[in-house]
Amino acid sequence: MTSVIVDTNVVLSYLTDRDEHQQDQAALLFEAAGADTKLVVHQQVVTEMVYALVNHYDQARALVSSVVEEFLALPAVEIVDAIRWSRVLVLWPETYRDFTDAVLADLASAYRSAPIATFDEAFSKCLERNEIPTWKFID
Repeated sequence: MTSVIVDTNVVLSYLTDRDEHQQDQAALLFEAAGADTKLVVHQQVVTEMVYALVNHYDQARALVSSVVEEFLALPAVEIVDAIRWSRVLVLWPETYRDFTDAVLADLASAYRSAPIATFDEAFSKCLERNEIPTWKFID
């Protein structure tokens, strides 16, 4: 089974209309997941997603709660909440400026170099420099 670690911006693109091209790419990833592909979502990503939907997209908390519940129920989504603090704090803030990026980079090593799906170009370049694969979206 293939595991793909999913960054917050992919989830937000999937759930919102913020960028139509990214939304289409995220939808392809989420729709392709299933028996052969598992989407690994860290709890930190869910936390950022909730924060963004409430504070940047002005969505009602009740609606966000419902969206999160439906998202967590997707059969191909595996939620992970463990953090290897000693490793994450080595990666952040020097190697990865964003805390969640450090968490996801560490998670990739725990999942035997599973690719990380992200639309963040700076994060992608940093992952590449650190020999962590990224998910290749179809253009």
